[in-house]
Amino acid sequence: MGAITSRTPFFLSSAQAWREWIVLRYFRPQLLADFGLGVLEAMVETAAYVLRSINAAERQYLIESLLPELLQIEVNKQGNFSIPKYMKARSEPLKRHHAEQELHALHERGFIAEDHTTSHRSFYCYERAIRQTLDKGQSAPSRYNNLLCVRLLKEEDKGAQLRAALRELDDVRRFEVNPIHFANVPGAPFAYWVSEGLRHIFAKFPTFEGERRTAKRGPSTCDDFRYVRCWWEVDCTQPHGLGEWRAFAKGGMFCHFMLISIL
Repeated sequence: MGAITSRTPFFLSSAQAWREWIVLRYFRPQLLADFGLGVLEAMVETAAYVLRSINAAERQYLIESLLPELLQIEVNKQGNFSIPKYMKARSEPLKRHHAEQELHALHERGFIAEDHTTSHRSFYCYERAIRQTLDKGQSAPSRYNNLLCVRLLKEEDKGAQLRAALRELDDVRRFEVNPIHFANVPGAPFAYWVSEGLRHIFAKFPTFEGERRTAKRGPSTCDDFRYVRCWWEVDCTQPHGLGEWRAFAKGGMFCHFMLISIL
């Protein structure tokens, strides 16, 4: 499948589930051309990419990886479990529709069945089939081929520069990374330009937050409407210059004026 969409889902925290549960789980990314602005007739930064659906062997491995935790689910007296119980037993946080997708796949493979005798939706396991599969040993893990990424954010003629970058193997705009390594960074952003050594740091060392450590935002007024003024709103003719107002750096690279904040 090929698509041209906004590039932001590959990086924003709000799209983490899309990256982890769709792109990296049910597909294999093949190519990513990071275009930025200048492709669509709108102020939208875009990316073009190609995704391959997982094959039968890769899907089988994905299903078998769920079996050990399937036996740890808390069940009622009838031996049934609910979707919330399944979500609680999983080692990684799930949204309900993700849990339903996994349960549907497990049902298709004959590892669970839905109990239609109860008023609420519940399932029961075919424990014998699960243990027989586990005793055989899990199939070979799915392999991720390197993802080719081309960074063209500052290029004018995107098409011509993309073709040039694909032809020249030593083009500095080309990056190759194994997509599975994106998961080393919290949130799994597709930061393809980051070195493998930097990504390895996230996997090697514990997070800063934890063990009585916490990360907080730096100095902030917490009420900009009350405390922050643009420079032309402040009377600079006072004897002491700005008086009680002090320079306050606020804004990004597109901010063309200095903001002033009272202390």
